[in-house]
Amino acid sequence: MPNRAEVIHAVRTQNDKNWEMPKSYVLNQFYAAYPEYAEVDTTEFYPWYYATFTVLDQEAQALKAVIDEQVQERNAQMARWEWLAPAAWVHERLAGLCHTDRQSQMAFLKEAQAYHEKIKDFYFARLYEGASITLEDLRKLERGL
Repeated sequence: MPNRAEVIHAVRTQNDKNWEMPKSYVLNQFYAAYPEYAEVDTTEFYPWYYATFTVLDQEAQALKAVIDEQVQERNAQMARWEWLAPAAWVHERLAGLCHTDRQSQMAFLKEAQAYHEKIKDFYFARLYEGASITLEDLRKLERGL
């Protein structure tokens, strides 16, 4: 199972590979996930640039799933055995009061990922459709979408 350094290395390596691939490779993968943007003018830099990072996110999902599974297993083991170390038990309870415990961390990561998807969809709709950002759009952003 990968550790943090291995994950970072794998993602950076894949990012480098994506940059070396023809634009069509990245865009074809992107359009498979976002067919509504398949008719966009790809001579512009930005559609390809953002598609590259979206494809990287997709490619990293398998690795992220392994890491998430490891974290879930670690959390389950900690919950099962923390009674053996009273200081660890107290620490986790106190951390729970301020929402910095293991469960809160996992919830935060899920919320951050959901927000990432919402804001990506918000900007993609404007970027790939060539629409301007309006004052109402800025208000939506201010309210958190």
